[in-house]
Amino acid sequence: MGLHFIFGRAGTGKTERCCREIREYVESHPERKAFLLVPDQGTYTAEYRLAESFPGKGFTNVTVCGFSRLAYRVFQELHSPVSDALSPLGQQIILRRLLEENRDHLKMMMKAASQPHFSEELTGFFHQLDMFCVSEEDLENAATAQGDTPLGRKMKDLSLLYRAYHRYLKDHFDYQGSLFDLLAREIPKSPTLRSSRVWIDGFNGMAPQKIHIVYALLHTAEEVTMTLQMDRPEEAAVNPNFARPFHLFSLLSAEERHFSSILLSEDCRFASPRLKAMARFFFNRRAAHSPLPPAANPASDEGLHLITASHRAEEVDFISRTILSLVRDRHLRFRDILVLLRNPEDYDDALERSFKRYKIPGFIDRKHPMNNHPLVVLLDSLVRFLTAECSRKNSGWQRETIFRMLKTFLLPEWQEEEVDRLENYVLSHGIRPWQYHETWEFRTYRDLDAPAPALSEKEQAELTEVNAWRTRLTAMLDELAEKWSQSPKSKDRCRLLYQWMMDKKIPDTLSAMDEKEALRTNLRPHLQVWKKILSLLDEIVHTA
Repeated sequence: MGLHFIFGRAGTGKTERCCREIREYVESHPERKAFLLVPDQGTYTAEYRLAESFPGKGFTNVTVCGFSRLAYRVFQELHSPVSDALSPLGQQIILRRLLEENRDHLKMMMKAASQPHFSEELTGFFHQLDMFCVSEEDLENAATAQGDTPLGRKMKDLSLLYRAYHRYLKDHFDYQGSLFDLLAREIPKSPTLRSSRVWIDGFNGMAPQKIHIVYALLHTAEEVTMTLQMDRPEEAAVNPNFARPFHLFSLLSAEERHFSSILLSEDCRFASPRLKAMARFFFNRRAAHSPLPPAANPASDEGLHLITASHRAEEVDFISRTILSLVRDRHLRFRDILVLLRNPEDYDDALERSFKRYKIPGFIDRKHPMNNHPLVVLLDSLVRFLTAECSRKNSGWQRETIFRMLKTFLLPEWQEEEVDRLENYVLSHGIRPWQYHETWEFRTYRDLDAPAPALSEKEQAELTEVNAWRTRLTAMLDELAEKWSQSPKSKDRCRLLYQWMMDKKIPDTLSAMDEKEALRTNLRPHLQVWKKILSLLDEIVHTA
């Protein structure tokens, strides 16, 4: 059990050294395992780089993971009681329920709680409290210290919800507190980790909760190697640019006093001398000018270039033309080029148009809202109908709810023309909710004073048709509403919705929509929405 530090600024080869050490360790100890621990969002890149360093471009006894995946591996090995662990979505569902239950006790947050995504923000805040080891008592004491101020009342509301949240977890689930706290306690019991070496790379700092996990690894694994993006400790101690990695070094070196270290100082990342000089001198304690003389004729493909443009479209056009030049003249690949934006939402549309114009195959990393997706609209309208119908007979048959549901066109027995003609009939005759279960005999009168003429063949055919649609609609929804009212538990209602969607062959319809979308955009968004809906139903059942 030992601790080894690799110090060095960005681009000095710390990751490459970790990959080389892992390869040598695996080749000399084929019966043992190695772990490379990196930030969760960097696991794919780290695994790819590590595989490239092996002769066969791959490995079998090395695990590249973040803290979350490490927890999964350890819990799976030890059969820890976390089979019912909550996802972020499940936590949001619980917090939304707690907000409703404690509505009368909240002084400052009830108004904010009605805002969209508030439970998501609250989940993130509670996660940060767990990460920094803030207990319920700490939060309550901080609220008391603030007194009867707006901040104090807000913190008191948070303290109440935080305590209620932990009480709910304790009452309904096998584990208590955070999964990372449980991971720190379970690591010493892992036989795999006791006979393995661990490399930790890519962290500029850590929250206290993750530091406790590293402490557990220090006392369990054969050796832990950690990279820190800083100079030597004595130099980093007086340089505020390295405050976070130096703080992490101080905590780990205090926990394990017998450690070794190495400093990497040669810049391996930048080929341009000016970029090397900037990386070397810009982050000194006192920023210094580059020692290189000003360039008389700067190369267009080297160093850092600052470009100004009169408007956004000109910026984007310059980027697109530069990308084409790099691919055509310098033989780069499109996959080697990254466009990094501070505010992507301001440039998404312009970049998409420009890339299409210059035929640049680019992927724009962004989230698309699901609020208006047909499946979401269908389920939202359906649940509104069922909730209203169970509270009072015929109250769910509101025109907006019914036709919002039908106009998703996910129900295979309804054609678009049928829905449009049925809606026109309902609108033209002002049909009320209670009239859906009565035979419709409404017709258009040309003269109110004259006696009603006999029905023409066209009118008779129209009445027969709309009544057939009415019967089909009421049969479909009445049967579902009856089953809904007989299933008061959330688990039964989620099963009922799932079975209804399967009976209506909604997955097949979404799959067909995905095939059409893939031909046009190479994307399959409808499958993602289906998976999200299933996850939501699972979490509702899980947290019930």
